[in-house]
Amino acid sequence: MSASSDPPVEDRASLWRATLPYATDKDGDKWITEIKEGLAAAVAAGNYQPGAVMWIKRLKYYVDLKYTLSPTDRAHFAFILYDLVCAPDIDPHVMGFFAVVCTDLLRKKKLLPTDDTLVLKWRPLYEAILELSTPKDASKISLSSTAMTGAMGSLVSQAQRYFAPESTAEILEELLPLINVHDPGWFSLSKGLLGMFLPTTTIPPPHPSLPSGTTPFYWIPTIFALWSLSRTSLADTALFLDLIARLAEDQAHANPNWTEEQIRHVFSAGLLCLNLPVGSSSSGNAPMSGGGADFGGKAAVDPFAAFVVWAMVPVEVDEANTRILKHLGDLIQAVETYFHPSNAGRWSYMLARFLQMLSYHFLRRIRQEDAKDCKTPPQYRITPAMRVEFVTTLRPVVYLSLFGKDAASVNCIHNTLKYLAWIEPTLILPGLLERIYPALESLTENHRTISCIGALYHVALPLFNREHYSPGGTHLAALLDLVIPGIDVNDPTKTLNTLLFIRHAISCVPLADLTNGDGAYVVGDCSVMETEETEQRKADDEVCRQGTGIFATWIERFLERVFVVIENLPQEHGHMKTKRSVEGSVIRMIQYTCELIFMQMQPDLQLIALRKIKNFVAENVIPNATKAVAMICAVAGTPKLRLETFVPLCHEQIMKELEHGAATNPTTSSSFPFGFAAMSDARLHWYQYILLNVCRQSGAEVLKWKTELLDIVRTSVRNCESRTGWKWAAKLLRILLCNLTATYPSEARSVGRDYWSNDAWIEISHLYWGEPTDRAKLDIEWHSPSNDEKQFALELVNEFTTLSIDELTRRVEGVRNGTTRDRREVSREFQKWLEVLRNCIRGMTTLIPPDAENSTDSRNSLTTNDFGEVLQPALHKTPLAANYCFEPGTPEHTHIRNLRTHITLFLVTTSQALRQHTEDDTESITTLLRAATALLSDRGCARSHLEQLTRTYAGIRSVVSEGKRINNKHIPRFVHVVKASIVHLTRLEYNATTDGRKPEGQIELMAELEQWSVGGYAVLRKEAQRGLSTVLKCSPDDIKKAVFWRAVKVLQCEGKEDNMSVTATSAAKPTEAESDRLKGALYMLKGSVLLRVGMVDYQKARAVLIGLAKAYNSDKKSIRTRWTVLAKEILGRYQEIAISTKVSDGSVQAARKLTGGNAQQAEVQKTSELVKNKSLRNREEYNGMIVDLMAILNRPDIPMSYRSILIKFLETCLRDDAPVPITVTRYALDNVNSEELAIRQISLKLLRKVLHVVKRRAKDTKTKNPSTTCTARSVWRPQNSQQEYIDRCVRQVTSEEEWKKAEFVDVGSVGWYCWPKTHKIRHGNDATTAEGIPYNDPESRETIDLLVNELTREQFWTKFCKYRTQEAPGHTINPVEAAAGIAPTEHFDYGAAEFYALVFLVLGCKTLRPVKDMVERLMGSEGHVPEKAEQRAIVEVVAGLLAGCKYWTWNEMNVVWEWTGKVATRAIGYADTETFNLWPPALRYGFSHRDPRRHLPLIKQLLILTASSSTELGSNSSASSINTNQSFFAESKKLMITRVLLSTYGWRLFPLTEHLLNTYLADLGHPYLLVRQNMGTNLSVLLAAKWTVGAKTVGEVLMRNANETEGVHRGILELNAEDKAVIDKMVTVVKTHRENLEADADRNNTAVTGSQPTDKETTSTTTARLQLDYKNASGTVLAWLANSLFHQPVPAQHAYLPHIFPEVLAMQVWGDMELQQAAQMCARSYAASPHPPAETHAVTTMLLNATQTKNTTQRWQLRHRTLPLLQIFYFRSIFTMQPATSTLVVNQIATQLLADPNLEVRNLASTTLSGLVRCSNRDAISDLKTQFLTTLQAFTPKRKGVKQEPADMVRKHAAVLGLAALVQAFPYDVPEWMPDVLVALAKCVGDGMPIGASVNKTFAEFRRTHHDNWQHDLQRFDETQRDVLADLLISPSYYA
Repeated sequence: MSASSDPPVEDRASLWRATLPYATDKDGDKWITEIKEGLAAAVAAGNYQPGAVMWIKRLKYYVDLKYTLSPTDRAHFAFILYDLVCAPDIDPHVMGFFAVVCTDLLRKKKLLPTDDTLVLKWRPLYEAILELSTPKDASKISLSSTAMTGAMGSLVSQAQRYFAPESTAEILEELLPLINVHDPGWFSLSKGLLGMFLPTTTIPPPHPSLPSGTTPFYWIPTIFALWSLSRTSLADTALFLDLIARLAEDQAHANPNWTEEQIRHVFSAGLLCLNLPVGSSSSGNAPMSGGGADFGGKAAVDPFAAFVVWAMVPVEVDEANTRILKHLGDLIQAVETYFHPSNAGRWSYMLARFLQMLSYHFLRRIRQEDAKDCKTPPQYRITPAMRVEFVTTLRPVVYLSLFGKDAASVNCIHNTLKYLAWIEPTLILPGLLERIYPALESLTENHRTISCIGALYHVALPLFNREHYSPGGTHLAALLDLVIPGIDVNDPTKTLNTLLFIRHAISCVPLADLTNGDGAYVVGDCSVMETEETEQRKADDEVCRQGTGIFATWIERFLERVFVVIENLPQEHGHMKTKRSVEGSVIRMIQYTCELIFMQMQPDLQLIALRKIKNFVAENVIPNATKAVAMICAVAGTPKLRLETFVPLCHEQIMKELEHGAATNPTTSSSFPFGFAAMSDARLHWYQYILLNVCRQSGAEVLKWKTELLDIVRTSVRNCESRTGWKWAAKLLRILLCNLTATYPSEARSVGRDYWSNDAWIEISHLYWGEPTDRAKLDIEWHSPSNDEKQFALELVNEFTTLSIDELTRRVEGVRNGTTRDRREVSREFQKWLEVLRNCIRGMTTLIPPDAENSTDSRNSLTTNDFGEVLQPALHKTPLAANYCFEPGTPEHTHIRNLRTHITLFLVTTSQALRQHTEDDTESITTLLRAATALLSDRGCARSHLEQLTRTYAGIRSVVSEGKRINNKHIPRFVHVVKASIVHLTRLEYNATTDGRKPEGQIELMAELEQWSVGGYAVLRKEAQRGLSTVLKCSPDDIKKAVFWRAVKVLQCEGKEDNMSVTATSAAKPTEAESDRLKGALYMLKGSVLLRVGMVDYQKARAVLIGLAKAYNSDKKSIRTRWTVLAKEILGRYQEIAISTKVSDGSVQAARKLTGGNAQQAEVQKTSELVKNKSLRNREEYNGMIVDLMAILNRPDIPMSYRSILIKFLETCLRDDAPVPITVTRYALDNVNSEELAIRQISLKLLRKVLHVVKRRAKDTKTKNPSTTCTARSVWRPQNSQQEYIDRCVRQVTSEEEWKKAEFVDVGSVGWYCWPKTHKIRHGNDATTAEGIPYNDPESRETIDLLVNELTREQFWTKFCKYRTQEAPGHTINPVEAAAGIAPTEHFDYGAAEFYALVFLVLGCKTLRPVKDMVERLMGSEGHVPEKAEQRAIVEVVAGLLAGCKYWTWNEMNVVWEWTGKVATRAIGYADTETFNLWPPALRYGFSHRDPRRHLPLIKQLLILTASSSTELGSNSSASSINTNQSFFAESKKLMITRVLLSTYGWRLFPLTEHLLNTYLADLGHPYLLVRQNMGTNLSVLLAAKWTVGAKTVGEVLMRNANETEGVHRGILELNAEDKAVIDKMVTVVKTHRENLEADADRNNTAVTGSQPTDKETTSTTTARLQLDYKNASGTVLAWLANSLFHQPVPAQHAYLPHIFPEVLAMQVWGDMELQQAAQMCARSYAASPHPPAETHAVTTMLLNATQTKNTTQRWQLRHRTLPLLQIFYFRSIFTMQPATSTLVVNQIATQLLADPNLEVRNLASTTLSGLVRCSNRDAISDLKTQFLTTLQAFTPKRKGVKQEPADMVRKHAAVLGLAALVQAFPYDVPEWMPDVLVALAKCVGDGMPIGASVNKTFAEFRRTHHDNWQHDLQRFDETQRDVLADLLISPSYYA
């Protein structure tokens, strides 16, 4: 019985097919051959859509249906798909689909060849993702799409395993030069791509720049160095952690030799990701939050946990002494108290998630290492000792978190317990059960009960697995008994958890009473107890056996609780609205649980349970619980016992009710069947519904009750007049048919048939509880239709289809002839017999397979359909074997096929008759439409049912199994049975989507659905559209296209009938019928199937757009709404349609290998011609679509709202591989100055698109301007230093000749970190094209001429300017402000700036003159201040001009620099607080991605503007250039302009701004607050821009990083003499002000604190002045620090911060309250930030020095405020702080701060010491305890009443606080040393203040924290200690 290990991976797929009751192998060979030949031909012909797409879909089905691909074929398929994903111009949705399938093929490496058959190139995928990450055209898809992001990200993660070994060096060479911390966008993108693409499975070749002996993965130090350059953001941490965790896992077999410094860095980062608050609440400061927010935090926590586990190595081979398990223990120890429920917060989930992922990866690793094919050498594997240490490390905090307050956190803990129970059950389960039993027995703590039951259902499988944990079975009976009260009608959550536990516990435990046997049988080959088993095992076995005696009683109690729940259901339960309610979930879970319980019962127990259920059914009629009771009856017992129990009862009661007139009141209502009107029929419906559910999946057993069941169906159908009566009678008919003809598992027990039917094995089954079944030996018992069942099914079908058709035929004839009686009665009869027919149709779906003879098509050449669309030769599927009742060629098959045809034709004629004569009989027609839908779509498996079952399977598997990617999962057999059922249903679903032509009549029936979809009744339209959508999903493409074209035709005809023509100028309003048709067509096209059809080529897209454009005529609001909805849906889904895509030669070769090179060349040639013709046709259709859209837009009667949407269509559809039609350009130019705001705005977008297309096309032509071309050249590298390149960046070009030779590097990131081998440059423009413009496309000659003519006209710009200055700012208007008369704030419009930029970029300087004139008119004469909107327009022009003059000549640029300088100088001068905010984004837009030399004269002019007129640019004068006499805003504007330039150009502009450092330092105490804030921010930006790495090659940066032992760049921590002088000057300024203030305070004996009066109320003018000077200078420094810590890359300023930080500490007590608060915020942020290891000791020493001050008011406050910072820093630096430093901190607190003269400092020192001891320094506990006890004894008076000296009292108080700190360090535990400490403290409880108060507080806190586990903790105290502590710890009111 013991489960074997997992079968080989290549055999697993075939195992699932082997479980099916019919042969499937013969399908596979033929199928895969078709796929390979078809795909090879499609690829060779370049037919990727629809050819390759169709074959890849079939390949996906092939794999999903568990057919096996050979490794070579899998590799070839993966290569082709990978190449198609990377193909240029591929449709985005197709790209995503190919990426998903390729990922699936690559995911399982063991299924691929072990040689080098599959090698993927990384660069094509890199370029594809780079294009998606930074799309230049908004009409193309980008990675902003969640689906596309997931698909491409998953593909990279799998594909990188197959990159060539040398790709590592290539990837580093590509991405490392792009690193630049000053460009956040590119920095993030480069890091992300680096993390995605770096291969981690293959060891790369040695890098030539590195010496031999370097670690194989030589890039690891560089990754840690980049990590040190990043901000402490959660996203960056997650990115780097994910990469190194992936490396640790992939190389666990090789051990990448992590260094101790790297391990410590990872643990420090992981601690930061946990987002823990640090800091004492007694300090008066708010707790400091850790790094990152909760949202997305698991993205960092998950890889951190993975790294910890996969990087572990045994101590014996831990050469680097990484001691990961010890670090993990230290981490858990440091954060232990955060796990307790009383300390819950937003960090709780991250902590619980961390524990879950630790245990998950640990279990994954040990299972992987237990596998036979494990690659990890034995010396690197997890040892038993490591397993024990791991579990014991996690166990305490897991137990602490079990009763948490957060449901998500508790769920993580439950999963953790499950994983730990599988790892070491003896260590985790006993302690868990000790906590579970009291919680289940308690009635007062409901949350504990729920949590414990949840834990139980998670650990049920490892707990009751006798092989895994033998004693677990002894708890089964007790736990089952205790959880019964958990089925509580008033607590759904507890009920669901209880049912889940029962289900999981029973899933592997046969329910049989074994107390009558002795449990020692030997049967066949079954394993039995061996003689060497211990007595304990035998005792456990006996307890398990005796425990089975309670099963009978327990089952009765269980059913009683279930009945209580059922009796209290809401009145409307079972209605459609309640299916997703809580009650619905509970009932479904009850059904699933009952099903499993009955499956596991032996017959004697089943009889007991059935008798109880039968009694309940017979004694009760509960209308609102009918469906719930029926669901339970449906799973009660074996089919034989179930039918014997219920069929006689139901037959008797139903017939009795019918005899007494039940269901004789005619009703047709489809509302809830148990309303007051139907209560008289409640008993009938009660038994009807129970009966039809009892017959579900009863197999051949129903044949024994054939007479009774037929009697019920016939009588009910004939006699019932109520809707529910005949509806459920018809449903019984369907269920009988499905039960007889379908294939399904008839059991889902814990063992197969052989074991279950073996009574001897059942007697010893308790020995094998919990053991899973081998997947290779599932031995599933299937129901396969027998001949008798088939014949009975034929009888039912023949009888009731004939009967219903005959009845319906008579009524149809009556309707046609007008001889009908009461229409209401006729409608009821129609509904009844249509319902019977519909259920017959649904019940006969598996009688015959899809029509094989119709699955081939006579079309073997190109044809054209009725709508002018060229159709390809049909390629159809062959139906798969799925155990259909009658195979082709048999008489029964022919009969059923003819019957289906007859039904189809009958439904067509009936539909036509009803539409013609009784169209208002909506309920009858609704039933007809549902019958038609069932006939056309249902082929044995509804897609919704399969999807629901698949979701159910995934949910069950995720709960019961150990987790994804874990080997040898222990999965109960019933889960495997569900999977086998899914495999069978998937085959049916595949057959249901056959591409065969529809049989006779089905096309006509679909046409009827279409007619009803555009009919006059909304309820019928919705039903028909729903049905049509279902049918189309399983229809061939030809039918989808035909339906699509007919729907489009309705739009194009404006809803008129086909025989009514519509002229192009028709303006008549549609009639009511036409409006209904329009509405129906709009709804049809909104459906996902037709919408997808309409977006695959331009012919259909053109038809949709033109149809929509013609459908605007209706004045009905509903049509307008649907028009808008559909239009927006198309706009949202539209992506540029590929006209042609080139497939690479590699794909063609791989495709040939699939078929051995046997592709049919004639077929390939024919398909190639087809693809070529399709491309040409697509091109023609695109051009025609543009022409048609323009014709419609030019119509004067189109409403403005529709016009704007059509313009959006036009803008979206324009392609850059076709010239822009002149009509489009003219329309855009005309309407960009329209009087309608919406039209102007969208026309401006259209005009931008036109210019963009011209630019892109000109770049691709042979006549392109050389100046616009990037040249890849060997990089110019600075020979001596990086400074040479920086100096060249700010060296101004002075002549035209120099401009021509200049090499501009517009990519600002290149060179900051390192230099690539080559990079792109552009030369200065020396000439224009022949036409005088930079970009010239010969094919767009007319468009360019029109643009030049129009955009050089002064009239155009005058009008454009007029409207631009009238438009509202690009921002949402606040209605409150508008109501108050407040004008909206102006915002910079990037769209307008882009328009100007494209105009100047494409057309050159031709348009400069009219634009200049326009701007000058706006500016007016000197002294005139334009309006705000006019200033915005000016700013947009300047920004666009600066961005667009990229390719202008030297002379033209001089004009630009001069003019823009004047405009900017004047405009910035008169800008106010609102309009100045327009300039920073404008300058940033104009200067971004430009070499500084392109605008250097203007940059210098702006810098001069910001400086004093007396200061030369670039001088080193230290004199202040900030004019304190000007207004604060004027100075602030200058500072902000400087910051914009610095932040835009960064390091390349530093030489021009270096002099500003001295300027700012000289003005630290500026009197204006806004100026100081801006000055501090500029200081931060300047100092950050000062530092670069600048390695000459990638190899050099790799070498540098390899030599760094601490994983950080040396430049971070080093200051040269110049830098040191800068920071010293800053420190001197602040320090001088502070010392002057201190001296003044000493002279006046005045306590200058934040709470003291300032300014006017001070006693001394000198003091007030000194305070103000200090506050001003300090404020500037704090502004610098705040920007550095929160915005700028912190590493760039690491070296500066320790020098200034002592002064920041002093600011916390010197200065007013505002300054103190700002200083505290910066100090806490700095203390919480990660610090390089080399800096840790210095920072610690600096903090300790701040606590060693004289005892003045300011000094003790400084100590008091420094202690929390010390605690924060200590906590954040646990893993980087050296032991000596840690000891120094503890000793200074213990010896000095605890004995501080100030009481507040002593108390806070005690709290801090407690946190330090709790975090890490537990080795010092013994010494500290001895020290404090000795001091306490030494300073305790020998006799009572002796007066104690104040100094002695302080020493004694210090000892008490020290002992209290030790006690409080362990709030939830009682270590061995703690009782003695508590006894010593108890002796001081009577001391006076403050000693006695401290002792009482300590004991009060001890009682609170130890309350939950007090009975366990009490055992740590001996009798004497208990007596001493009795009064302090145990009070009757507390532990009563």
